[in-house]
Amino acid sequence: MNLLSQPFDPFIDSTESQQLAELLAPNLKQHLKLQRFSKPKYHYHLNLIVLNLYQSWSSNQDKCVGISRRKNYYDEDQGLYQNKKLSHTYMTKTLDGLDALKYIDKVRGGWRDPETGQSETSRYRASKALIDLFSEYDLNQQSIVRDKAAVAVRLRGKKPRKTKTKRNPRGKLISYRPTKKTKAMTKNLKIINEALSDTDINLYVSNAEMKTLNKHMQKKHEEDPNELTEIQFSRKWLYRVFNESFEKGGRFYGGFWQEIRSTYRSRITIDHCATTEIDFDSLHPAMLYLQEGYKKEAYLDPYQLTKSVGVKILFREVRIKRNAIKLALNTMLNSKSYKEALGSLEASKLKAPKEHKSWESVIEAIQQCHEPIAHNFYKGVGLELQALDSQIVEKVLLDLIEQNTIALPVHDSFLCKLKDMKLLIKKMNEATEQYLGSDLFITLELRKLEEPTKALTVKNSNFYKRRNNYLKRFNTQEDPKEPYLV
Repeated sequence: MNLLSQPFDPFIDSTESQQLAELLAPNLKQHLKLQRFSKPKYHYHLNLIVLNLYQSWSSNQDKCVGISRRKNYYDEDQGLYQNKKLSHTYMTKTLDGLDALKYIDKVRGGWRDPETGQSETSRYRASKALIDLFSEYDLNQQSIVRDKAAVAVRLRGKKPRKTKTKRNPRGKLISYRPTKKTKAMTKNLKIINEALSDTDINLYVSNAEMKTLNKHMQKKHEEDPNELTEIQFSRKWLYRVFNESFEKGGRFYGGFWQEIRSTYRSRITIDHCATTEIDFDSLHPAMLYLQEGYKKEAYLDPYQLTKSVGVKILFREVRIKRNAIKLALNTMLNSKSYKEALGSLEASKLKAPKEHKSWESVIEAIQQCHEPIAHNFYKGVGLELQALDSQIVEKVLLDLIEQNTIALPVHDSFLCKLKDMKLLIKKMNEATEQYLGSDLFITLELRKLEEPTKALTVKNSNFYKRRNNYLKRFNTQEDPKEPYLV
């Protein structure tokens, strides 16, 4: 039986969970009957266990948290990514004590197969008694913050091959010695994450729409276990992921808004303001053309295989063909061989456009149309281009923070307040001028706030509750009102 579960996060905190841990510590001490009871250490483990269980339960009441009980997990040196404050002794005693006191339920025990090396952590859920305390102490996702000790710049090893059981494997995290470069990136991420923490990032949807959205996310999770099974509004922090070296990858991940399907992204609000999304057109092909000495007008829309601008938005048949060409071109940039690219396209959910009949024909047409950059195909240059585009994103975010505002990155696009649209475009152009020597084509789709079928009220939506949970930190509340357009 498959259990919905999420891994234990050793780097989260909140004021409310700290207060709840303070309540539980004396009960735990009395149960353990220890002559020497280190309250600070037990309190630390209590806080993390309680908060992880709350984060999981508040997102999906059927979900567990996987918490390791293996001694080696805590004793082995895991480098940068390890929370060295965690102890096997304190963790297991705290878990067993909470279990005996009926605050948590152990759903499944952990196991490890010495022959195959496969293992599974023990799974826990909050009991009704603890859930009642969640409400009493007013735990909420808007107050959860990221511990400053968490590593914000991550390095992953080579991606393993896909298997039947692991269709979307990830490379293992690699520890590294901090350099001047990684220290600068970490410092900049601290600035960005502090700004995000101080920002109300919300989603203007009804509870019924939230269920629909989470069902979609559950399907994505079944295809890729690395994807979240539901929206977790507590995830307002970003981290960067590099692949094999700091010259490859580096894009920003972690924000809950990145998990939301595009049809709902127009409902994201920033500081109770309606938002719009702005992205760089065909970013990686554009970067390659600029590196070859071309001006941006020379390539126009590379995903239509035409030297004219074309229409991208108005006609469905144009969008369908363009999406297929976009997939093929970017697959060719990220693959290491023609065979790998073709196999990936044939295994995709998209079909080759009718006029091309097959993916082989699509690849041939792309190679002919984009002969000036064709020498970059099948060399895996996509990750190198990501390293450059992530620098552009970093500059845009930092420049906006200097202007006392923020945008939310979604890889090569940004969500911003409607009133910040002109400022964001300016900063995007300045960043590409600095790193590429030219500005780029920018997609600007003016979208109104898509209204829910029924007006949102405190009864049919948690939107206003999330808003007031955020406002609590400023000791203020407000009456339900729709997001501002400007």
